[in-house]
Amino acid sequence: MRTKNREIKFRAWDKSEKFMYRTINDLTPTWISVAIPDEDNGHLEQRKIEDVILMQYTGLKDKQGKEIYEGDIVQEQEVDNFEVIFRKGCFCYKTGEKQYHIFKEKELEVIGNIYENANLLK
Repeated sequence: MRTKNREIKFRAWDKSEKFMYRTINDLTPTWISVAIPDEDNGHLEQRKIEDVILMQYTGLKDKQGKEIYEGDIVQEQEVDNFEVIFRKGCFCYKTGEKQYHIFKEKELEVIGNIYENANLLK
């Protein structure tokens, strides 16, 4: 889906399987259809919406061209690691109690996400 200003898309963390679905094909209030990779180029399966955690694409890319999603861990100038969040109508990155609006995505680099790489946050 695309709005006037940015592409709207999601990825999902499966809470029980501990797996990140990077392609969401369909989204309803109760189900999502996800792409499952396998040796035959993958197939589609459905998951209950309460069994996953949805993360929205920010519409921004990091300095390497990688898409930035909620729940990503980004590094700023190879020094500090931050979690990407959505608060009060905008995407931010935070550490501890400090939050910053994402303006200069070119300075950020996605180094992981909070579900698969939580150890990257201090």
